[in-house]
Amino acid sequence: MKPQVGDIVHYTEIDGPGPEPIAAVITGITNEPNPELRVSLYLFTRIGAQIKISVPHANHYRSGHWNWRPRMEEHNA
Repeated sequence: MKPQVGDIVHYTEIDGPGPEPIAAVITGITNEPNPELRVSLYLFTRIGAQIKISVPHANHYRSGHWNWRPRMEEHNA
C-alpha cells in the first residue's frame, strides 16, 4: 500500500514503556535518494500534538517508526 498525505497511521514512541501505538496523520512524503520510505507525521498524543519528520516505516510496531493500522478483523481477533 502506498502512503498518501492524509492517511491515518500508527506511530510507536521511542521513549514509551512498550510498543503502544499513537494515532498519526501523514502530512508529507519524503523523497530521499534512500530507498527506505519516510513520511512526516502529525501525532495525536495524550499530552498534545507533536510533529515528526522523516519517520521510517516498519511492518510491525517498532520504536520510532510508523506502520499501517491493523485491519478491523486483525484487531478483533
